Amino acid sequence: MNPPIQGAVGVLCRDGRYLVIQRAAAVAAPLCWCFPGGTVEPGESITDAVVREMREEVGLTVTPIRQLYAWTHPKRRLCLTWWSLSEESQIPETPNPAEVAQTQWLTPNQMYQLTPMTPGNTAFLNALKNGQTILL
Repeated sequence: MNPPIQGAVGVLCRDGRYLVIQRAAAVAAPLCWCFPGGTVEPGESITDAVVREMREEVGLTVTPIRQLYAWTHPKRRLCLTWWSLSEESQIPETPNPAEVAQTQWLTPNQMYQLTPMTPGNTAFLNALKNGQTILL
């Protein structure tokens, strides 16, 4: 059996609000809300992947601080890890329209109102609510 696909997810905070994206219509999980992130490419580390995905999806340069959470999809071969990030500068994000329909800066409680949301991000928010992870 093939190993699971690895994914890296970036968690970036400004003034108590976190950057979330609505995925573009032409990508996997179209129009779903989630934190920015994507698949780890062959030969790439998970931290390099989260840095690359943040740059590709929203045009931000970040540094991974620490892993916050890991989740495996119950029906697919997919394992995601969420990473807290710091920014090199607080410039406005620039969504890549090929990957991102829109961005928002929201509190975790506001994120629960977003629909549809990817199952992994729902699991992450539930873990946060239950004290299983700590956002910085």
